[in-house]
Amino acid sequence: MKTEKHLIPKVLILLSLIVFVSAVFVSCKKTEPTETDAPDTVLTVTETDAGKDPSGEPFTVYENGKACRISVIGKNSTVQSFAEKLAFTLSQSSGLGITATYAPGSADEPEILIGINAYDNEEAARLYAASSTGSWYAYRIGNKLLIWSADISGYTEAYDSVCNYILYYKKDGYFSFDSLFYGRKQYFRTDFEIPAPDSLSASFVQHTGGTDATLTDVEVGYEKVALKDFEAYKGSLISLGFELMAENTISGNYYLTFIKGNEMLTVDYYSAASVLRVIAEPKPEKPFWEFPSGERTGSVSLMMIKDETKEHASSFVITLADGRYFIFDTGVYESHRQIFEYMEKNNRFTDGKVHIAAIMISHPHVDHMNGITGLANTYADRIECEAVMYNLISNEMQSVYSDSTLNERRDSINSAAKKLGADIYCVRAGQKFDFAGTTLEILFTPDELGSYKLTGVNSKGESDTNYDMNNSSLIVMLKEGGQEVVFTGDCRGGEAGIISSLFSKGFPGDIIAVAHHGFNVSGSLWMYNNARPSVLLWTIRYDDVDRTRAFVKNLEAASYVKKHFYEDEQVVIPLPYTP
Repeated sequence: MKTEKHLIPKVLILLSLIVFVSAVFVSCKKTEPTETDAPDTVLTVTETDAGKDPSGEPFTVYENGKACRISVIGKNSTVQSFAEKLAFTLSQSSGLGITATYAPGSADEPEILIGINAYDNEEAARLYAASSTGSWYAYRIGNKLLIWSADISGYTEAYDSVCNYILYYKKDGYFSFDSLFYGRKQYFRTDFEIPAPDSLSASFVQHTGGTDATLTDVEVGYEKVALKDFEAYKGSLISLGFELMAENTISGNYYLTFIKGNEMLTVDYYSAASVLRVIAEPKPEKPFWEFPSGERTGSVSLMMIKDETKEHASSFVITLADGRYFIFDTGVYESHRQIFEYMEKNNRFTDGKVHIAAIMISHPHVDHMNGITGLANTYADRIECEAVMYNLISNEMQSVYSDSTLNERRDSINSAAKKLGADIYCVRAGQKFDFAGTTLEILFTPDELGSYKLTGVNSKGESDTNYDMNNSSLIVMLKEGGQEVVFTGDCRGGEAGIISSLFSKGFPGDIIAVAHHGFNVSGSLWMYNNARPSVLLWTIRYDDVDRTRAFVKNLEAASYVKKHFYEDEQVVIPLPYTP
């Protein structure tokens, strides 16, 4: 009896272990799925999704008594935990001893690579093009399966999904990830390779704004980057055959543009924040550094439209020294008549055409962008326009609009540009354009939001100005006669908070157009208090100012502001302007 009593606990432990192993095996063991029992998140792999990638074929995990290797790339505890859990599950399911290792296998060895620092070989570098904060991604390259996520929640979902997609084929006797696995929404590809800085791990990888909805533009972010690391990265790109085409410095921040083949690489380093951003996109047919300058033949002036619609329409028209115009935002649809009438009245050209160097749209709100459609529909035959510029936030970085709405607004701008005969530019921070001696510099685009996503609501589900679409506004600076004129779109609290970090060494602006029609949150005051402009342009009537807002009252009372212009009347001032 004594012996039997000692055996009982051991038997119970053994039975518990058998039940646990069986449960794990059953959770991952599936018959080949049919169309009806496939998870809702599964999509069929199409030519668009897969391109020429062989991911439509199963990836073998175990075959003929031999298991593939699972390798952890980079000593990260989250990655290691995921790899070990996956190895345990596969081991129990297959009956083989599969373990996670830090020693990647040979090129011809079937292998699951988990992690982000897998840039030793060119193929693994494609992880850059298949990753996004908050999600997980799987990428099939030959007999290598790459799995990566930017955070813990992504790896948690990846573990559940990986187990769900392991199929057991009794007739062939092997485990594999079948073709449905690669048809998930998370699967996509791009043709660009972004070299990784030495010894730095990416804080996020995501698609970013572009001129269409194909999601070919990819951004990678790095944090805690020292100046020496940035300089070393610049040198490494040149050694890899990237040609430096343009560079700029604004408020202690560095902006570089490289090309290699059909790829353009934008590298931005924000020194005070120790942040590095790298963006890869197709090389444009007409790059910004080749933009036609023009010859100075006259004076420069700025016009702020009178808001005749009471919709707080925002638009600024700058007459350049060569007689062309630069337009920042175009107001609501009805604003196009006031804009064109002003340009035609002050036209210096004798060919019967109004000449526009560029039209820039700050963000996809109708009170800033719809006027360009009016110009194109009504006056296209009387306008010569060289460029339309914008950088709309990518679909995956926001949930304020549906994908279709954001795509429609991008298409609307593109359609207007086509009618006007203009080239389309997706501008990046640090880019500089010469307009007959007046310099246009891009200070901020949605790319600088980093991994900050627009949701329209805060964590409590309440509407919040820190998260709305206004926080994807372009901010640009015109320099004329030594004076800085800054246009802020509708920049609000969230964007302003990021700006305060990136531009802590100084924010420019002798003249600033007040963001979001004057109705803003106090966080944006940092920009104005830091720049200390002598002139403020309010895209709002004076009698509409909500004087209970601390933001408005503080700016009106600021001792450094010598002159306020409101939209009671059409404002026209020479540049440079002394109040």
